[in-house]
Amino acid sequence: MEAELNYYRRRSVEESKAAAESPDSKVRGIHLELERCYDEKISAIEAELRRGQMRLVTTA
Repeated sequence: MEAELNYYRRRSVEESKAAAESPDSKVRGIHLELERCYDEKISAIEAELRRGQMRLVTTA
């Protein structure tokens, strides 16, 4: 799961940079949409990791 998280983080940054460098507003919008999708995947994985950590906690 960490490998996926690293991949999506890298892709998000790449799409952000591509959007910033694009002179065309339609292309910029596509890059921003891709960045948003990667960010959603990052959030989902991080939430899953948090849930997994929460399951490890035991009660006394």
